[in-house]
Amino acid sequence: MRNEVSLILMMLSSLLLALLLELLPLPHALNAWRAPWLLVTVVFWSLQLPAVAGIGTAWIAGLFLDAASAAPLGTHALIFTLASALSLALRRLLLTLSVFQQAIWMAALSVAQYGILLLLLPSAGTSGLLQTALSAALFWIALHAVLYPWVRPRLRAG
Repeated sequence: MRNEVSLILMMLSSLLLALLLELLPLPHALNAWRAPWLLVTVVFWSLQLPAVAGIGTAWIAGLFLDAASAAPLGTHALIFTLASALSLALRRLLLTLSVFQQAIWMAALSVAQYGILLLLLPSAGTSGLLQTALSAALFWIALHAVLYPWVRPRLRAG
């Protein structure tokens, strides 16, 4: 029971931190390097805790990002739901891959996010596609290095 509560608290706090990092203003020169913090964190928790942090969590996180960033309601919710559903469909495969191969998956998801945002919001701009994909992959590796050693023993004990 304690492990479940601690996992849920860690999940909620990491999602809140990712939302804050997503909204943090950056200098114009670094804006293209902004990682999709919340997308990567949602996919991480979808893979690690699919019963708790699945498609519903992705949808709610997307709605929070839409409301906080003044994007049309449902834009990020759609993207996060699709990313979570795809990741859950490929969960067995993704969990057998190395962290670096999973990072390539995250880069592909961030490119898909970028493309969907350009389709739905043409004013989003076209610069920084490669930087966004690279920053998503690097953040996946960092997030995995920080959270996975903490999460894995608690999943086994529960």
